[in-house]
Amino acid sequence: MLPLIETWRRGHPFAEIVPISATEGTYCDRLLELIVGRLPEHPPFFPADATSDQPETFYIAEMIREKIFNLTREEVPYAVAVRVEELTERANPACLYVRATVFVEQESQKGILIGKGGAMLKQIGTAARRDLESFFGIKVFLQSTVEVRRHWRRGRAGAPRVRVHADVLMALGKSAAVVIGSFPLGESDRLVTFYSRDFGKVRGVAKAARRMRSRFGSALELCTLGELIFFDGGRSELVRIDHFDITRPFDRVRDDLDRLAQAAWIIECVARLTAERDRHVALFGLLVRGLRALEGSRPPARVAICFGVRCVEVLGHRPRLNAVRRVRSSLPVPAALARRGRPGLRGVRARGRGRSSDLTRDHRRLRASPGDFLGGGARAPPRRAEEELTVLLEAQVSRLIGHPTRSTKFQREIQRLSATSGGRTAVAGEASV
Repeated sequence: MLPLIETWRRGHPFAEIVPISATEGTYCDRLLELIVGRLPEHPPFFPADATSDQPETFYIAEMIREKIFNLTREEVPYAVAVRVEELTERANPACLYVRATVFVEQESQKGILIGKGGAMLKQIGTAARRDLESFFGIKVFLQSTVEVRRHWRRGRAGAPRVRVHADVLMALGKSAAVVIGSFPLGESDRLVTFYSRDFGKVRGVAKAARRMRSRFGSALELCTLGELIFFDGGRSELVRIDHFDITRPFDRVRDDLDRLAQAAWIIECVARLTAERDRHVALFGLLVRGLRALEGSRPPARVAICFGVRCVEVLGHRPRLNAVRRVRSSLPVPAALARRGRPGLRGVRARGRGRSSDLTRDHRRLRASPGDFLGGGARAPPRRAEEELTVLLEAQVSRLIGHPTRSTKFQREIQRLSATSGGRTAVAGEASV
């Protein structure tokens, strides 16, 4: 052994070489200490008292299935599913009420599980109840029934699907995603909207996300980029969010009101102009680059303009500035809207010589140079052109979604607060907003 270790030591600069015995456990604790000592430190993903990321109903169902397999042995095949119908904590008397249904595929299996005079089902319930009381630390009242559901494992191709644990019967989805919406749901859940790279816009329910010790923590904040894992049962537009691991929080965007106002407009464009499950990889990349640019040194308003120009271009709603018409009013004007029944925008000539050609040129340059809001070295458009492009984009987006954007009102309020505070960061103004 020693010559072999010496050969390995000369062949590669290992930090440590530890001979171990898996059967006798020799030096295994030493190997574990060395591995732990070299692992990088990271904030905990879960609270200190969390033992798993699975819901309580999963443990209840698995404990009942365990007792079925232990007590029936070879009499009942492994075609058994358990669904927890109700889980409530009652005050008088203090107990945890559980109502569960056991599904089998044949009538003969149902008879075996019930037993003579219900003896087997009572034995299964008693054994499961003892483990549940030890697990939850409270008295448990368990009511269980047996139901025949032929060929339940076939799902949609055969009998109606039995909704057991999501890992078994639900499709698993995984993709990079950005949080573009979040609303309270019920007492402790949250309804979250993501724009993902591989699935487009996805809406799902994050169970217990509003609890103090939620496994999601602050991961579901607006603009957060992360890795989304969800289960899709196929019976609803809402998916079940299992994990969302933060890749980049974009907290600087949320900490500054001006950046937040422009980010809200960007996110509203993505949320309103896209359909459910409409995959668009280019738009996802554009959204991520836009949020990164908002964290940089570029003016947030200019970032939003460049994003808007590229967004409507990517989605096929390019403003028609190549056919400029003369009007008597100057921008910004609501007349920038397209003629009814014609897609895109008609160009508007502002007062002053050459203004329409400047606006068209600036629009084309921004559309062709997405590096503008990534911090590229391209020349920025004049301030007047920025204002005109802002109005054109707002008019175009408003026409596409059917009403003015809600974030525009937020932007106007931020501008008003900035004007009253003399350009300084108004902390009190943030509370009023």
